[in-house]
Amino acid sequence: MNKFYLLLTALCVSFYANVSGQCTPDGSVTSGVSPSSSAVPCADRTAAFSQTFTFVVPSSLGITTVKFDSITNLPSGLTYAFNQNPAEYAAGSRGCFIVSGTPGASVPCGQYKTRIYVTITSSFVGTVKGPMDSIATAAGISGFDPIYIRVKDIAGVCPTINNNNQAFTADATCGIAAGGAPIVTTTASTGIAQTTADLNGIVNPNGLTTAVSFEWGLTTSYGNTATPSPSSLVGANGINVTASVNGLQPSTLYHFRVKGVNTSGTTNGNDLTFTTLAPQTAGNCTANPNQVTLFEPLPDQIACIRKGQAYNEVMYINFTTIANQVSFDSVRIDSLGNMPAGINAYPNQVDKTYRATESGCIQITGTSNADCGQYKFKIYVTIWTSFSPNPIKGELYDIATSFGFGGAVPQYYHRVTACPAPTCPALDASQTVAFVPAAICTNPGALVLPIITTTGVTTFCQGNSVKLSAGNNYTSYEWSNGSTDSTATATTSASYNVTVSNGCETGSAAAPVAVTVKPTPTAAFTGTGNVLTATPAVANYKWVRNDTIIPGATSQTYTITQGGDYSVIVTLGGCSDTSAVRTLTYTFVGVEEIAGIKNLTLVPNPANSFITVRASVAGSTVNEITLHDIVGRAIQTILVNHASGSSFEHKIDLSGISNGTYFIQVNTEKGKVTRSFVKN
Repeated sequence: MNKFYLLLTALCVSFYANVSGQCTPDGSVTSGVSPSSSAVPCADRTAAFSQTFTFVVPSSLGITTVKFDSITNLPSGLTYAFNQNPAEYAAGSRGCFIVSGTPGASVPCGQYKTRIYVTITSSFVGTVKGPMDSIATAAGISGFDPIYIRVKDIAGVCPTINNNNQAFTADATCGIAAGGAPIVTTTASTGIAQTTADLNGIVNPNGLTTAVSFEWGLTTSYGNTATPSPSSLVGANGINVTASVNGLQPSTLYHFRVKGVNTSGTTNGNDLTFTTLAPQTAGNCTANPNQVTLFEPLPDQIACIRKGQAYNEVMYINFTTIANQVSFDSVRIDSLGNMPAGINAYPNQVDKTYRATESGCIQITGTSNADCGQYKFKIYVTIWTSFSPNPIKGELYDIATSFGFGGAVPQYYHRVTACPAPTCPALDASQTVAFVPAAICTNPGALVLPIITTTGVTTFCQGNSVKLSAGNNYTSYEWSNGSTDSTATATTSASYNVTVSNGCETGSAAAPVAVTVKPTPTAAFTGTGNVLTATPAVANYKWVRNDTIIPGATSQTYTITQGGDYSVIVTLGGCSDTSAVRTLTYTFVGVEEIAGIKNLTLVPNPANSFITVRASVAGSTVNEITLHDIVGRAIQTILVNHASGSSFEHKIDLSGISNGTYFIQVNTEKGKVTRSFVKN
């Protein structure tokens, strides 16, 4: 279960759900998602597409509800909708969603792996978020395999499903058999500068030798032609082609398309546009003359671009480092390619040209609403060097790699996120593609600070605890006692707080919880003879014999009167502890020993006119001697004060009493000792 929990919690992703759609669940579906990918027809470019999927929410593993957050990686032009809004379904219930729309003529053909993101509430592991197929695989639940949607040309044949787990698998033929007219697709322009741009496309010669060219101009009438190198292609797979154009006007919209011609016909690609950069002034940055590295900051230190927020970053370049690797005269920064929309770059020199001994900087600024993800940053340059008769043109990183000093020129990326806080997604330098979409692109809004709740009282005796909770609405937790769960257990006196994150911002509870732990006394007792003494000295006590509290035995000391299993309950400040149980044997003690009187004698006995009381005092003080008649009435009381450790002798006048039997009682602070005598 721990492995399952860790895997599920690692798949933490949050999205916004779509609106409800017009679909009816298929009552014959009893588990999983249906139909499977192989039973879903292809979506034809330029043709309407609609497919209903029915699902049954599992009821195993303690699942109570499943909320469908989003469906991603659909082909462009297709959208989704669930049969209820919000798309939240109870365990064991049946629902559906419909995928519909019309893919455009420029939508790349191939297989798209859709991702269905869900939030699962389970009594076993709490709340789990992530891709439905990944969670189901981890939990061992069948029937929730990935859903693949295929796109082809309207005249093509639908290819077989390829369960390769790839986000997109291109089909350059678009389902059309080889030997026909070329299959061409115009793709986005790159390297856009004020007066230059690179035109791109994909051409499948369809098994025949095919001539390739680009048409471009201010309108869809084009009027200009650019030829890529090579301009003649063979084969049956899609081939990327690029042609550079120059002499363009700054701040101008241009149209372009790729064109393929072979013996079976001519195919014109879809029309795309680009806008050249505006006339550029020098960037508002100052080069660092003391810079020793080639680039600063390092790639992973480039700040994230926040959607809708102003961005400003400066890159410092030391061209001397390049000159140490390969000799050159000067470098001109022609443009910065693959920039997120709305972000511009301005070198600090108007001519953007730097000698081999110079340092420079580039100010990167603007406000972007581009798609979230990682953009591969490209610096296009022209290099003049003595070992080449012609200037070297291209992307700086690619040039450096081709000359064998790629390590000196790091590959940079721009990361775009929707989060408002300074937390930036980790850089993935292993990616070589121009754009890697972000898994998380929702803005969770302003962080709502947690309110700590407690299960139990916050003042308690040592050995107990209280559970603190911050709720399940956050992606991470850090308690002041080190716990990283949504809950923490407090066992010591302290002020407890928690720092949480919603994936973007972090914050702590405004009201920490104070916990007070009161010390619990350690109960024990000692005994000499029949007298027991409890510790600690200042407390409340209850003596126990044979698991029963002794009524009235609430003093620190207790004198046993019979054998048994004894213990003492000690309470201090509301906290109690019970001592160990001891089995004790009662030792008989005489009355004299209890009272602290030894050798009490009356002489003479029988007596006439007087009688003498003699005794030794040990461990007590004699305070009075009382003369009683045969029925117990006190006839005479004599106050005395004989201290412990002494012997005493006291003579009592009997002349005033009649003959008979009488009692003399010696009273001490611990007890009473009585002797009888006869008066004649």
